[in-house]
Amino acid sequence: MCASARQGLLLLRMEAAARAMDRTAQAGLTLVAETLTALGVEDLVRAELRLGQRRRGFSPYEKLQWLVLLLAGGGERVEDVRVLGRDAGLGRLLRRGTPSPDALHDFLGAFHEAPRMQGRPAEGAWIPSESAELEALSRINVALVGRAVADHEPGQATLDLDATLI
Repeated sequence: MCASARQGLLLLRMEAAARAMDRTAQAGLTLVAETLTALGVEDLVRAELRLGQRRRGFSPYEKLQWLVLLLAGGGERVEDVRVLGRDAGLGRLLRRGTPSPDALHDFLGAFHEAPRMQGRPAEGAWIPSESAELEALSRINVALVGRAVADHEPGQATLDLDATLI
């Protein structure tokens, strides 16, 4: 059974799964992945984020995408990516594998520069200057928000107490 319906920019196609392994409770994450693609986040990451990459393995964009999917799917720690990786139905929908928790930890570790922490005082609050990698993520975020609201010309934005831009 197949039904198609147009919802916004994305074409939704539903099919009854013949086998249990083709089912997923995480199908909504495909919309998150498609939204990142529609907003051109991969090009932003490629242009802004200068991290070394092996010939094999996941690109910086793919690792960032999996972190976004992990958060959108309710993950609380990097190791929760294993849950998404075991979801064969989600893997089929996204048509790609899942990076290991170690690969994601290494990716996140690239944003930390230990020498910046040497100026930390013994007591009190302190915020070190941002690394070049964190500045690149900031530029990606600003461009992403700009693309997301470009057609709406908002007059104001509300910054929630937990720093979520609404």
